[in-house]
Amino acid sequence: MRKNRFTETQFVSMPMPQKTVDSLLKIKMTIAIYPIMEGGVDRFGLKKIPGEFKRLVDATGCCNIEIKSVEGILSSKNHSIILADTVELKKAYDFENFDLLYWFSEIWYNRKKTKAVFEVGISRSRLNGYSTIRCFEKKEGGWTMVKSVPTTMW
Repeated sequence: MRKNRFTETQFVSMPMPQKTVDSLLKIKMTIAIYPIMEGGVDRFGLKKIPGEFKRLVDATGCCNIEIKSVEGILSSKNHSIILADTVELKKAYDFENFDLLYWFSEIWYNRKKTKAVFEVGISRSRLNGYSTIRCFEKKEGGWTMVKSVPTTMW
């Protein structure tokens, strides 16, 4: 028995009525950012990091950052961005006050602060999310993502 399987490219390129596209673009979400950047990349994720960036994680050039405010963090789609309440997250079974939760690992830099690597997770609920390792290089004064490696889905 043959199963129909679509690749991501095929799925994304399927025609969608313009009315549907327009309605999806109008959806405004509340996005929460977990306030503490902590923890590292697990051993399975480490195997997926490109060599030049893996050396950054192996070295001690990381920093824990506590995000105290979302001021200055803007959404290009005009979504509402809030700081996640860690007490509420520990008590609640599911997300009640927001639609998406972003969390970040520690950030590792090289000595010149021209390369960085970290893991970011995006969750729709406790049972629906994914994480990726992001590798960045500083070029012409700005940061450019050069590699994104999927690590976990739940």
